[in-house]
Amino acid sequence: MEWPFPIATTPPSLRSGGRFITAVNAYASVDRIFARDFEKDDYLKAVFAELKAGNTNDSDPAFRSASHVIARALINRADLAIEMKLALRRKMEKALELGQDTTALLADVGVVQQEVEMVYSVLDYFSGIINFEQNLYTLKLVRDRVKIPTEYKEDDDDQTVTEEEEDSATDEDQG
Repeated sequence: MEWPFPIATTPPSLRSGGRFITAVNAYASVDRIFARDFEKDDYLKAVFAELKAGNTNDSDPAFRSASHVIARALINRADLAIEMKLALRRKMEKALELGQDTTALLADVGVVQQEVEMVYSVLDYFSGIINFEQNLYTLKLVRDRVKIPTEYKEDDDDQTVTEEEEDSATDEDQG
């Protein structure tokens, strides 16, 4: 059984600069450590295979513990995807504001969006087995509502989710 993600890599434009980047690198580091450990741990692989098949064994403490470790790893990967998109957006906004070249940032937009989509689909798959409701909701908001600008706009209100939009997204998710 393989881990559903490739080992985390940070896009070149997100490897340095600012507090968002520190979070991206921290989440990526944790993901890399878990992925390496997962490949060596036959029990974690077996529990993951059971979870993937929709089986839970709540009566076995070792199974519960391993499934909790797997859930935390999946949540960490979701946090990585969220931080990557937010960091890229912030770096793009700053570069546009300062009139800097955005070629490197634009090259990473597709990579980051692909990561967000991949993580969302995995969490969505496991959401019936492991409770990811809040993580899935946050990832969906970031996926659908956080836009990475391609040109500088002084008062760009399109880039943030308003309380009304958030309420609307909540209503859509629940209905």
